[in-house]
Amino acid sequence: MTVKILINKMSCEHCVKAVTKALSQIPELSLKSVQIGEAVAEVNNLSDWSKIKKAIENEGYEVIDIKVFNESRWKI
Repeated sequence: MTVKILINKMSCEHCVKAVTKALSQIPELSLKSVQIGEAVAEVNNLSDWSKIKKAIENEGYEVIDIKVFNESRWKI
């Protein structure tokens, strides 16, 4: 499934690189894109969704929401 992670406190390319590196450490995620304010990834068999939040918060950013893309629409 594809997820869109909305992220607060990102303001520059350094932020993008930090979030990219943090999320790349989660084996169940396959990143599609990271830009200021959001990341989009494929998720496969992720049993602990708090891994995403913890990885981003450990870099000093805040997860606002994680939206799951399913059947051609974003679901909260």
